[in-house]
This record gives sequence, C-alpha cells and structure tokens, in this order.
Amino acid sequence: MRRRFEEAATLAPAAPARQTGILAGRDFSVTLAGSALAAAVGPSLAHLAGKALSGAPDSGAGVALWDCAAAGIAPPDVPGGADWIAAGEGWRVTSHGQGRYLCEERPASLLWLDRREAQLVGCFTDARNLGCADRARPLQRVMSELCRSLGIQEIHAALIGKQGRGVLLVGAGGRGKTTASLDALHGGLQFLGDDSVAIGEDGANRLCGYSLYASARVRPQQLSRWPGFHGQWQFPAPPEEKALLLPHTFAPQNLACGVQIAALAIPVVARRGVRIERTSGLAAFHALVDESRDNRRFGMTAAEFRCLSRLTRTIPCFHLEVGDDPAEVAAAIGGLIDREAA
Repeated sequence: MRRRFEEAATLAPAAPARQTGILAGRDFSVTLAGSALAAAVGPSLAHLAGKALSGAPDSGAGVALWDCAAAGIAPPDVPGGADWIAAGEGWRVTSHGQGRYLCEERPASLLWLDRREAQLVGCFTDARNLGCADRARPLQRVMSELCRSLGIQEIHAALIGKQGRGVLLVGAGGRGKTTASLDALHGGLQFLGDDSVAIGEDGANRLCGYSLYASARVRPQQLSRWPGFHGQWQFPAPPEEKALLLPHTFAPQNLACGVQIAALAIPVVARRGVRIERTSGLAAFHALVDESRDNRRFGMTAAEFRCLSRLTRTIPCFHLEVGDDPAEVAAAIGGLIDREAA
C-alpha cells in the first residue's frame, strides 16, 4: 500500500496536498494525492494543521490517501490468512501480522493501518463520487484504532469548547448532540465535533477532549434552524438523507483541536426553553457506554473502561434540554463551561 501510494503521488496530475500538525500532543500529518480527493476530504481534516512539535517532516503519526481514478493506481489485493475478521453491510475489517495491521475494505475504499507506528495508508476508487458520509468522516472504522495508537480513545460524542475548556455531549444517536453542537457553533463557541471525538489525558493527567473531524451532517428539514449557515450546506448527488457542513470553509476561527473537559451533558431536544440540571455520573456513564454502541466497535480495553469511569466520576454531569432557540442553547452551554471551569 505504501509503495502504491508513493507511485500514485508521482502520477497524480497535481502535487499531493500535505499538511502537518498535532493531534493529542503528537505530531500528525495528512497527505492526499489527487486534487478531487483533497477537495473532498481535506476540509474535514484541515483544522488539524499547524506547527509540528518536532519540526521533522516525517515524524509522528500519519495518514496518506490517494485517488485511484486520478492517479490510475489500483490498490493491491488483501491477503488471506487474517488473524480475525469483522464484517457488516458494505464493509469488512481484517487483522494481520499478529494484530499489528488492520485493514478495512469497502466498495469504494481500502484502508490499512499500522497500529504500532500509527501510520494509515489507503485509497478511494474515485473521489468525485464520494458521498457526504465519506467527506465528513473519511477514515470510518479504523479511526478508533488509530486513536488507540496515539494513546487516546475515540467515543461517540460531540464536543464544544470555550477558551481551552469544553463540554462533552454524550448519548445515543438522535438525542440532540448535533443540534446542540451546531447551536453552539452558530452562537460563536468552538466546535470540535458533533459525533466522533476522542478523549485522553494530557501531561498533567487532566482529562481532555480532542477533535477528529471538523464536519457535521444534518437532515434537510433542520437546516432553517441555523440561518447563519445559509449557503454553506453541501447536498450530495444522488441525494442522501443528510446534508454536510464543513465549518473550516467558513468559520475556521471557531474550530479547536483540543480542550480540557469541564463538564459532561446528556442532551435531549425539548419543545420548550433550555434547561440544565445536575445528574449522576452513573447516568452519564450509561449514556456513554450502553447507549453508544460505537464505543464497542472493536471492543473496549480495561484501560478505556477505566477512563470512561473516571470521566463520569470526576467530571460534573448534567441533563441538557435543547430548546427551539439556538442562541439560548449556545448561551447555556457557554455559561455551563464558564461555571465549571471557574
């Protein structure tokens, strides 16, 4: 895969788009070969760009992707003899090399992860045909294992920040995480993700949240809620059930890569005003583990279980009723961060 990528980077009509930065305190780079691929998936990862810690161009973790149609380079066949296999509708994940390598196969993409080196290399059949789901979260299932290689844990949650502190929004799909996080972005707070983020400890053993993708997907009937985003939505062809928003393209100043977690909130959309009330850590833990099946995509290690336990035992937890007024929701989330960070 690495050799095929290097060949594709040479043959693609345009030079590869490369950015370096930091993810969870480690050097991190993204290289995209093919202009259509860079335009399709680059905006969801562009907020991670910045000055690398080491200054070395090839240090740290990395993602390298190519567009098969642009370069004329097909991926190699996936070898047999996998350590284990997991499969679902439209995808297949296999482990190789005594667990060192993880491969995800889908009809339009192939991704390989070297877990030990935190290096991912992959390809898309034709970036011109990518739907909103791939544009929003191009690394799909292997992102959780890439996070493990970086010493952090991907979780199914949203994350909102303000001045280095943040609130983690947890719960099952459809509970209001995307609505509340876009209300916050619309109101000027920092957006770190609406569905897939990571948690871990910083050098001072503080629990922190990290952005993985700067993207959000929303059903078309909800779009009128955020007039400030008018003209920023992307609608796929053929039509999909959700439209795509890429905040990096119009509000990069409202994106952040990481925050210290000051509070957890379990949102629920309610047809009345905003209300925040304290709840138990047990309720938040249930929302994180039982209601969020994505946390168990490839199982959960004992260390990850302990991290979630510590998170819900030591961080204040709340119920958040998300009302009809986005400005009120943003003000309430901002006020909660201020109070708990004080």
